[in-house]
Amino acid sequence: MNIIAISNLSKRYGRSIQALADFSLAVERGTIMGLIGPNGAGKTTLIKSILGLAHADAGEIAINGITGADPAARASIGFLQEKFNFFPTYTARNALAFFAALKKPAGVAHVDIAGMIDTVARTVMITELLDRKIKTFSKGELQKVGIAQALLYEPDLLILDEPFSGLDPIITKELKDIILAYRAKGKTVFFSSHILGDVAQLCDRVAIINKGVLVRECAVGDLTGDLTLEDAFYNIITGKN
Repeated sequence: MNIIAISNLSKRYGRSIQALADFSLAVERGTIMGLIGPNGAGKTTLIKSILGLAHADAGEIAINGITGADPAARASIGFLQEKFNFFPTYTARNALAFFAALKKPAGVAHVDIAGMIDTVARTVMITELLDRKIKTFSKGELQKVGIAQALLYEPDLLILDEPFSGLDPIITKELKDIILAYRAKGKTVFFSSHILGDVAQLCDRVAIINKGVLVRECAVGDLTGDLTLEDAFYNIITGKN
């Protein structure tokens, strides 16, 4: 069953920028899909459209079988944007408590927020950081807190925009392990990245977007064959394949 179903999505900014053009894509539940493309290809616009942060000119999006026009469609999504920050004087615990309260499901009378924060902190290995102020964090530590807020309430779908950008190898390895463990729970991860080696290592399937158009969607192995993902991607984008 598909957790994301996008049909004929189009989005234009002004008269000159066609961000998405008749874009259709299905993401199967319980998989990791990577979204790759050159700068300006439409990746961020696509993610914003899925999240309801950008409104398409045409086409449809369904999440968990619910139309994207219904806010309930996004109740099962955890999201981490590429560039983000928290209030610098907050501790990590304060920040996670804020997002836990913000994301509290409608109709739920009581949530053990403290217990949930302790659980996600163990998952992303930030227990020792919980009572430190955000302004003292390194980029990698901040990224792990960002992943933690995305995992609150164990969403069915995790959407990550460039999650590995600028991270050291240790943090990158830890985040990859977190993503793989999340898929092992039957959850779905959809992420964009310019780091094609990470996409090749993690993803079940890959979608290539260029100039707002879906160029290719397939299993990673079907795309690469005897090539690296970098070479296969280069050949497709430059028209050599």
